[in-house]
Amino acid sequence: MKITLIRTPSVLSASEIRPGSSPPLGLAYLASSLIHAGHEVAVVDAVGERLSGYTSIQGLPGLLWLGLSVEEIVERTPADSGLFAVTCMFSTEWPIAKRVIQALRDRYPRTPIIAGGEHITACPEFVLEDCPALDYCGLGEGERLIVDVANAVQNRSDLRTVPGLVFRDGEKTVINPERERVTDIDSLPEPAWNYFPIREYIDHGAMPGVNLGRSIPILASRGCPYECTFCSNPMMWGRLWKPRAPEQVFAEMKRRIAEYKVSNFDFYDLTAIVRKDWIIKMSRLIIDSGISLTWQLPSGTRSEAIDAEVSGLLYQSGCRNMIYAPESGSEITLTRIKKKINKKAMVQSIRGAVRSGIKTKANFIVGFPDEKLSHVFESYLYCARLAVAGLHDVSFFPFSPYPGSELFDLLKSRGQLPRMNDEYFFSLVTNRRSYSEHIPSGWLPVLTTLGMLLFYSVSFSLRPWRLLSLLKAMATNRPQTRLESALLRVVKHVQRNFQATAKTT
Repeated sequence: MKITLIRTPSVLSASEIRPGSSPPLGLAYLASSLIHAGHEVAVVDAVGERLSGYTSIQGLPGLLWLGLSVEEIVERTPADSGLFAVTCMFSTEWPIAKRVIQALRDRYPRTPIIAGGEHITACPEFVLEDCPALDYCGLGEGERLIVDVANAVQNRSDLRTVPGLVFRDGEKTVINPERERVTDIDSLPEPAWNYFPIREYIDHGAMPGVNLGRSIPILASRGCPYECTFCSNPMMWGRLWKPRAPEQVFAEMKRRIAEYKVSNFDFYDLTAIVRKDWIIKMSRLIIDSGISLTWQLPSGTRSEAIDAEVSGLLYQSGCRNMIYAPESGSEITLTRIKKKINKKAMVQSIRGAVRSGIKTKANFIVGFPDEKLSHVFESYLYCARLAVAGLHDVSFFPFSPYPGSELFDLLKSRGQLPRMNDEYFFSLVTNRRSYSEHIPSGWLPVLTTLGMLLFYSVSFSLRPWRLLSLLKAMATNRPQTRLESALLRVVKHVQRNFQATAKTT
C-alpha cells in the first residue's frame, strides 16, 4: 500500500532571526520504517520544496507562512494513496495542519488520514474535535505505530488493536492502550532522506545550529530522563532516555558524508549527553578515525556529564557549539519548574567547555507562572556569572504554555488560559502575554531585552577581542557563534528587503 507522508508549512514571526525550519527527521524515520515493512512511500515536504517561500498570513500581521500553499500540497499528493499521514510537531502549526487535512478530505473523501507529532500527542481529543476531517491521532513515537496502522488499513483489520491510536466511534472518542516506548532503538532503520529534498536543505543551510558548512541532522538518543514542567516532551517520550550504540551513530555519519558531502552534523537529541561513558566512547570513535568533521548540539544538553576531560574530547572530536539550558537563575523558580540543575556545576562545565574551544550558549525563560521580578533579577545575576565564566551567547525567551506540559495544565485548572483556538496557537509564535500575576505583559519584551543586554555588556567588557571576532565573521560570512549567525541572518534579511524594494520602485 502507498502511504503519503506530509510535512505542513511552518509559521514564524516576520522578525524571526533564526532559521525558518529544518529537515523533518521524525518523518524521515517514519518513511524508512514503512519501506522496511514492505509499503510504498510518497512524501510531500511543504517546507523543503519551497525553502524561500515566505508569504504573509492574511489577517495575522507579523506572521509568515513558509512553504507550499495548501492547494499545492494537495496537488502533489498521489491519488492512489491508501493512507495520508500528516505530522504536526508544534502547536503553532496546528491551524495550518488543520487546513491541509481538510483539503485532503475534500479531495479524497474515502482515504483515511492520520496525524501525529508532539502537538497531536498532547491533545488528541481536542484535535479530533477541532478537525472533523481527521480520522486518527497517533500518540508518541511513530515508527512502529504507523506501520501497524498501515497494515490494519491495508488488511481492513480492527484498529482497536493498535496501541497508541485515538479515533472516533460515533460520538465517543476511543483511546487505545498506551504504546510501549521503543527500547531497542538500534533496531530502527536510519532516516530515508532520499525521499526528501534533503539536498535543498543542505544547500540552503536550513539547519538549527550555527552554519558551519554543509550540515545534516542526526539523532544519537531518544527521550529525556527529566520532567521540566514547561516542556511537553515527558508526554511525548516519557522519561526513558535511550542512546543508540556509538558505533551505529558514527557509521551513519560516515554514510552521510559519502552520500551528501556534508561536513557538519546537528544532533537533534532532547538531551544528548547524559552518560559520561557514552559520550567519551562516541568522541573517541571520531577522533581515532581521523575523519575531519564538526558537530553541534543546537537543541541543548545537560551539564552533569561534561567536565574538563569530556570537554577536551568533545572539541577534539569536532564539537564546536553547545547549548546549555539553565532556564532560570532563581532557586525558587528552578524548584517550581522541576529543573534539576546544580548552578555551580553548570558554571564549571561552561568554563571547561570554553577553555576547550567550544562555543557555548545558555537559554533563559522569563515570566513563568508565579514568578516575581526578584526571580528574574536572579536570572540576570546568574547570566552575568556565566558571562564571567566565558559563555559566548545567551537568549531570554518569554514563557509560553504549550499543550502537554505540566504548567499548561496548571494554568488551565486556574482558568488563566484563553480558549484553545487558531488565534491562541498563532499567538504562541510571538508570545507577548505574561502568565505571572507579578509581571505585566508589557514588561516581557523589556525584561528579555535587558537580560541579553546585560549579558553581552559583561561579556564584551571582559573579552573585547570577541568584538573583533564578530566583525571578522560578518566580513567573511563564516559565523562561529549563535550571535554571529543571527546577525548575519539579519543582514541578509535587510538586503533581501532592500533589493525587493528597489525592484518595485
